[in-house]
Amino acid sequence: MEIKKIFKRDLQHLEHYQFANHLLTMAKEANVEKLTAVLKPLEDAFKAEDEAMFPKKGNEMNAQLRELDDRRDKAYYSLQHAVDAGLYSEETAELEAAKRVSEIMKRYAGVATMNYDKETGGLKNLLADLAETEAAKAVKVLHAEGAVKRLGDHNKAFDEAFRGRFAGDKKLFDMKALRRVTDKAIDAVVRRIDSLDDLEPSAAITALINRYNQLVDNRHTLLKQRETTNAKANAAKIEEQRKMLTPLFDALAKTLGVAPEAVHYSGENRGSGTAKCYRLTIDGRATSVWAKVSRKKLVEVAEKDLPKASSNKKHGAADNSHGGHANGENPSAEHGSATVTPKP
Repeated sequence: MEIKKIFKRDLQHLEHYQFANHLLTMAKEANVEKLTAVLKPLEDAFKAEDEAMFPKKGNEMNAQLRELDDRRDKAYYSLQHAVDAGLYSEETAELEAAKRVSEIMKRYAGVATMNYDKETGGLKNLLADLAETEAAKAVKVLHAEGAVKRLGDHNKAFDEAFRGRFAGDKKLFDMKALRRVTDKAIDAVVRRIDSLDDLEPSAAITALINRYNQLVDNRHTLLKQRETTNAKANAAKIEEQRKMLTPLFDALAKTLGVAPEAVHYSGENRGSGTAKCYRLTIDGRATSVWAKVSRKKLVEVAEKDLPKASSNKKHGAADNSHGGHANGENPSAEHGSATVTPKP
């Protein structure tokens, strides 16, 4: 019977942890002696991931982290309330500003309820988006600069405290290494299941394979949904940037000696905030042009002066020099050292 495959590297940390847990549970429940005999390495690997994913309570900084997290959550909801109020405004400028900020915040829906790591990264990306010229103007129209500043300050304070939490710990968790050990144990269990199905087929093994294949199908569905969501969010962001840049092409085109309609936004950009640079293509020219927005104009930027291309995309087109993911994490990237802590 065929055992379906999955690229476990595509799973995020919590998903990987849950996948290992599901396999371990169903393998134990199958109660096949020759399978149970090879489960110990997976049990040990799962326990190691569990310790990394859910550190023991009682750390003296937990209370401080909860307080700092609460502060940034309040700042986030304060911003959300300002946007919600603007959406009901009868003033055109306020309504349009609220729509712009709302579209940005929708990319990070639920960020305040995410685990500590994801919320910190998500808020950093949100703040970077809000610092862009047009978004910053919209925030000002909504009189929400205070909420944005508090959000940035509290998120920074939380990030520093969270990282400091581990400074004195004797044990840091290398999730990349832990996952490799778990993957090796998972593969060994799956191989044993496959061998038993070939050499000593039984109803218990057939049922186990069916359950495992259902688990793999479920993960494939999740990954496909994430891919679709990321693609849509990335496309929407690029289109928003294109709408912002297009009115600025006239002046740049004169500088370049071309017609405005010959200038196009490629969808690729680097950097963030006022330093963000956009790659533009010119009809009839083999080389592209990089430019940034300065004082409501596009200013050409030399290749040597460009911000470095990010190798670990945090969200969609924020640094889209090689394409990216919009949800705050690149699920197919290598997973490095980290401790993922769920919100209490």
